[in-house]
Amino acid sequence: MLPDTYDVVVTTGSLAENHMPVQSIDEFIRITKPGGLVIIVTDVKYLTTVEAYKDKLEPHMERLEQQGLWHKEVRTVVPNYDNTCDAVVYIYRIVRN
Repeated sequence: MLPDTYDVVVTTGSLAENHMPVQSIDEFIRITKPGGLVIIVTDVKYLTTVEAYKDKLEPHMERLEQQGLWHKEVRTVVPNYDNTCDAVVYIYRIVRN
């Protein structure tokens, strides 16, 4: 996939046990145009119950922001997202040149 291709990249349900690795986020940034959005939705419990994300996902997102690749616009929890669990929604704007 070519870099700077999409205005918006959305993933929901892909950050779960035995799904995408944390480093997949780097690819989202690469394929999203500067000024574009990356929207990530996942079950809140996965942040603490999935070993691949526990103490890893949000710190990785923060490092990418510190590197000047993107800027967090929203982090919100949506209660009862799918009638069974709460979800966390992240919206980041790509700011790299």
